[in-house]
Amino acid sequence: MSEHETDPGSRMPARRRLGIAVLAIAAIVGAALALTLVAGGGSSEAIVRDPHGGSIAKSELDRILLATERATVALPRAELEARGEKLFDSSAMAKPGESCASCHVIGGGVNATLGVITHPREPGDFRGLRDAPSLWDVALTAPYNWVGGNHTLEAQAATAITTHFKNEAGDATAENVAALVAFLRTIRAPVTRHDQGRLTAQELAGEEVFVGKGGCIACHGGPQFTDNQIHDTDVPQNTSADAELGGPANDPGSPAVPQGFNTPHLRDVRNTAPYMHNGVLDTLEAVVDFYDQNAITGGPLRLTADEKAALVAYLETL
Repeated sequence: MSEHETDPGSRMPARRRLGIAVLAIAAIVGAALALTLVAGGGSSEAIVRDPHGGSIAKSELDRILLATERATVALPRAELEARGEKLFDSSAMAKPGESCASCHVIGGGVNATLGVITHPREPGDFRGLRDAPSLWDVALTAPYNWVGGNHTLEAQAATAITTHFKNEAGDATAENVAALVAFLRTIRAPVTRHDQGRLTAQELAGEEVFVGKGGCIACHGGPQFTDNQIHDTDVPQNTSADAELGGPANDPGSPAVPQGFNTPHLRDVRNTAPYMHNGVLDTLEAVVDFYDQNAITGGPLRLTADEKAALVAYLETL
């Protein structure tokens, strides 16, 4: 079979499926590289970096997670959920003027007025922009953050609280982590016409492109429309803030897959612009055009104007 042939029973080119499989294996093999080893005092200490800015020792994270397990079973779930919602919305505990809800709105989407977040956020950080992901069905979309640095919701909550809240030692209690996780698990994607099976003829045509000629389903499958993997799809650096950053953006992506980023879910995607990890594409039309010409993911796809319009219409129903 040549690299351009299609495997029987699959509409995705063999070259594309092989590339995705290799990247998935690389992500698994390289997962340990998400920890940065910092030498000191003749020994190495594993450090977990958080995208909100800051880091936490792996040993300290493990301690918090063990205590979180105990707190999760010791406290009533309803109490944890209510406490977690208050914590999520609190600007008193987070850095001045910020809260979880200032980027990730309580309903589960993203703050449309936020825009992209500029790095570096701490010394030694990369230069570039990162888009705040929405939290719809967040309990079902591990790994977490754009480079997949945390593999559980508990680890993501613990690192976020520890690095983002003012009083690091006091605020990253097991009870707070358990509460925040309990609340995050209540965030579910809104029911749409897609869920109800009420699609128009154009939207149904777009679904055919999604699963067929477009090959989108290769990475965006399942109820949340993500494969929960890290891929390099050749997304360009966002150069719009280079002058502000004092140099060109140099976001390296995942340590496991260089220039690789977590496959975002597509629930409510019509309301989560801009797109890609760095917000480099402003519209769904731009995203479709990008992948139509993307050689690294099997392009050029040679989608017609009608197919592109149908695909966008379908994406807007998810």
